[in-house]
Amino acid sequence: MGLTGLFGHLLSRTLRSERTVLASPVAIRDDPDSAHLMGCLINVVPMVLVPRPTADPAAALAAGREAVLTALRYADVPYRDVARVLGPLTASDDPVTNVGVEEFNAPQEPVRVGDVVVKPMPRGHVRLRHDLTLSVARSGASAQLLHPVQNWNVNEIQSLAQNLAELISDTAASVTPEK
Repeated sequence: MGLTGLFGHLLSRTLRSERTVLASPVAIRDDPDSAHLMGCLINVVPMVLVPRPTADPAAALAAGREAVLTALRYADVPYRDVARVLGPLTASDDPVTNVGVEEFNAPQEPVRVGDVVVKPMPRGHVRLRHDLTLSVARSGASAQLLHPVQNWNVNEIQSLAQNLAELISDTAASVTPEK
């Protein structure tokens, strides 16, 4: 939640905007109609962040938490219905947002179940629906800015990544851990 807030804060500073809408995938695990299916179904939830570009990191953390908790209250509303209300659907692009944030807990190493070995697909082969996605492993060990190569200059992405890393570092240094 905090990282979502910091990412929204970075985007608001970079774009000089006081409102950012991010898309985040949420696993649907409580639908009785799909409980028998293997794996999980994903619903995308739009999150509206309203961090002020001049706000301090603590305010950005709070804004991220509030945005995620508010969005999750509406996680059961199918994203396709939201998109349909907003306009015509296209096959390749997200019709509501062009920036995403995801936290994934999929294994990154092969998994063996009996004689079956499942090898994870490399993240580089994932088709992106957004112009920019902050992707974070559940372990917190890695974060990536995923983007379609044709839409970005390498220097722009490196600059955004550096700014985000500095914002995270500065925030971590300024926030006192709760005891």
